[in-house]
Amino acid sequence: MSKIRILFYTDDFKTDHWGSELERNGCEIVPNAKEKLNYFSNILRHARIILKQFFAGERVHVFVFRYLNDNKHLRVTLEYVIRDLLTIILCKLTNIKILWILHNIDKETIVHFPLICKIRRAIVSLVSKRVLVTDPLLMNHALDHGFKKNRLDWTCFGVHQKNMLDERNIKLKKLIVDFKNSFYKDGIRHVAVGLCVSEEAKKKVHYLHANSIVGKCEDREDACVVLVMVGKYPAGDEFQKAKQRVNNSPFILYFDESFPVDEPYIADHVDFFYRSMTDYSIAYTLYVACNVGKPVFTHNFGALPDIIEQANIGYTLNGSSNYQSKIITLLESWNSNGSNAFLAQRNWKTGAERLLDNIYKTGI
Repeated sequence: MSKIRILFYTDDFKTDHWGSELERNGCEIVPNAKEKLNYFSNILRHARIILKQFFAGERVHVFVFRYLNDNKHLRVTLEYVIRDLLTIILCKLTNIKILWILHNIDKETIVHFPLICKIRRAIVSLVSKRVLVTDPLLMNHALDHGFKKNRLDWTCFGVHQKNMLDERNIKLKKLIVDFKNSFYKDGIRHVAVGLCVSEEAKKKVHYLHANSIVGKCEDREDACVVLVMVGKYPAGDEFQKAKQRVNNSPFILYFDESFPVDEPYIADHVDFFYRSMTDYSIAYTLYVACNVGKPVFTHNFGALPDIIEQANIGYTLNGSSNYQSKIITLLESWNSNGSNAFLAQRNWKTGAERLLDNIYKTGI
């Protein structure tokens, strides 16, 4: 076999980075369909690619499942199920090995039909030769959730240079500086600035708890914690009430929109990153924060506390009050040694090599 030809379920910057490294190792990444899809082409997306390659004499050797998010419309969600089943059948008929990169151990990020999602995940797990979580520190969590040790392994991400320096980021930096200076003018000498850039998803409970970590310190009149938030709130009464609290807080600079933020560009004016999620996955925010040497603060939900504390890249906010003083105190003793070690052990080259090693283990 001259080249191992790999088709990924989803294309994004993670696929692009893994793909580039895999190609350096003699693999070929089969392009995914980019065109606007109608009802039938959506169902046949992967099947069309597999068949086209097969009849061209360049068959796909490995198919990699990734995110299995569903859709708010039942019809579209059922299309996804049919697409998965057709893809699996074709893979079995043409001897294509199936892997699953398991981004979310316990549940998908977007779930409108829990039973259908559970069935999809069970099917993909059953047919996958190898299941790869996205960080070594997620391995034990996957075992706790019932995944079989003999088929389980890990891959990882790396730093993604967005190069998003544009007028919007230049404006954002100025607004952050002005926001911070407004507290100095009020006589506060120590202002700790947190950053939370997020997409809307109900598992992301930093949306709900953001208001609790900001404000003046109870035991230090000259210090406060403030937060810069970028991202639209999820739907639902609980989240909308939290959004109102955020909008009313003088300690939060909130942008009710989603846009690519160039974190390295504004990092000099940020002291920490803030992220909290209820599921068992790794937030890419950890890579962003480690890249600029800043700690991540989280609450005691999901897998993030375990990852952050074991890797020594941030802190868990336990309890329910006086977070401001805790944050100020922990920032004063922070060093970025853990961040450097985290990125030294996790990069796109390592992630691709782990993928390729597991492909070989399937007997390719």
